[in-house]
Order: sequence, then structure tokens, then C-alpha cells
Amino acid sequence: MTSNIIKGIFGTALLSAVMTLSSCNIAPDDRYVEMPAIKAERTVLLMDFTGQICVNCPAAHEKMEELKQQYGDKLVCVSIHAGEMATSVNETNFEYNRIGLMIEAGNQMNDAFGITKWPMGVVDKINDKNAAILMDEWAGAVRLEIEKPTDISIDATAEYQGNDIVVKTELASQNEQEVRLQVWVIEDGIIATQLTPDGRDKNYVHNNVLRDVKYDASGLGVNLTPGTTQNVETTIACKWTDKERWNKEKLSVVAFVFKGTEILNVVRTPLKVSDQ
Repeated sequence: MTSNIIKGIFGTALLSAVMTLSSCNIAPDDRYVEMPAIKAERTVLLMDFTGQICVNCPAAHEKMEELKQQYGDKLVCVSIHAGEMATSVNETNFEYNRIGLMIEAGNQMNDAFGITKWPMGVVDKINDKNAAILMDEWAGAVRLEIEKPTDISIDATAEYQGNDIVVKTELASQNEQEVRLQVWVIEDGIIATQLTPDGRDKNYVHNNVLRDVKYDASGLGVNLTPGTTQNVETTIACKWTDKERWNKEKLSVVAFVFKGTEILNVVRTPLKVSDQ
């Protein structure tokens, strides 16, 4: 009998423990597992390959903005309209409010990455056929890259002079090495058609849109020496044509340094427009 009493007490205690562990009354703080703090070692470039007739692409635009909110200036985002789901600038007709956002340089990058479905993203890579990843993988890839140390620093200014964008880039390295420089122009606030899950949105606001690529896929070679800052000046003509009308008030310049397929550091700077 004593044995049965002991078994009963043990069973009741076990049941109580199970109910306690499975109860929804556990304090929220007891469930929370704190992630290690992020130590940003570099600025990271996220390229979003997208298209105006891609129904799922607006979700990727939102994901990109969420990551931008999280990382601030340590994350540079660029939307590259390319492939079968994109509309070329050559199809633009301003009279009928038809605006295409795909440029040939963006399409060439799409092919270089081997992208055949959209949206896809690339984080801190260039000219790499294995680099494109799905939207659900962007957050992890950005966190991984942002914590990688870099021996390259980069800064840039961009001014509107006449009808040109003059970019002055400053590069420095802790080691003697040859790197490659790329300079892009991007634009925010472009109102153009976008397919969405709810239908065609004729007043969709497109941000971070790639407008121009200064150098070819191999970039501009720059030799860096420790203790010395290398200055590079780049001039890009601001476009106002029957196919592309850039709003200089909404333009920014993205400059990045790479070696092989690895992007080592990146900077985004707004275009400074004189009041005159």
C-alpha cells in the first residue's frame, strides 16, 4: 500500500511538472533567447533583382526596407530591374505614362549571376553565378557579411555640375593591393506601374532603382598602399531623354570596392545639387 501511495505522489508530481512546462502562463522573458549583438565591421550591398510585371517582387521590396530599417547606413540596397519580368527603358513612352526601368547593364548583371526567376537577391558578391539567393535567405546573408572584417575603407561625394554627376571617391587599405572600383547611379521615388498580388498599381513608388553603371563588369583597377588615400574622380552624364528622365533631387551614388567576386566595402551618398 505504501508503494502505491508513493507511486501516486510521484505520478501527480510528474503530471504537474509537465503541465507547468507546457503551460502558456510562462513569463515572456523566460521564453526569450537573446541573439548576440551584431558587430558591424563593414557596409554591405544587397542587390534585389526585380521586375515591374513580377507579382511577388513587391514583397521583396518590403523585405529590403525592413533590413534597411534594421541596419541603417550599414546596408546599401539597390533594385535592379532585369530579365523576363522587367520592362526595358526602351519601352518608355512618357506621353502614355509608360515607364520602363530595366537598363542593359542591369540585364547583363542578371545574366552574369545566372538568375532565371524573380525576385532574387545577391549580398556582397559580383560576377558570381552561384551568388543569387531567395528572399528568405537575405537576412541571414546580410548579417553574415556585415560581421566580416575588411581592410578597405571607402568614402564618396557626388555633386551635380552642369549636366554631369561628378563623383569623388576616397579609398584606403591596411595592405598593399590592387582592387576594383565600381560606381552606380540609383534613383528613389520613381512612380511607375508595378504588378502586385492585388493587381496592377499604376502609381507604385519604386526606390533604389539602378539607373547607370559607370564601369564594365571588371570595374576600374586601383592600386592601394597602406597609409595613403587614393582619390578617384568619376563623371557620369545625367540623363533627360525621351526614354529616361532622371530626377536629380532623388539621385544617389553607390560606390563599392571588390576583388574577384567579393565586395569588400560599399558606400551610398546622395547627389548634392547646388541651389544655383
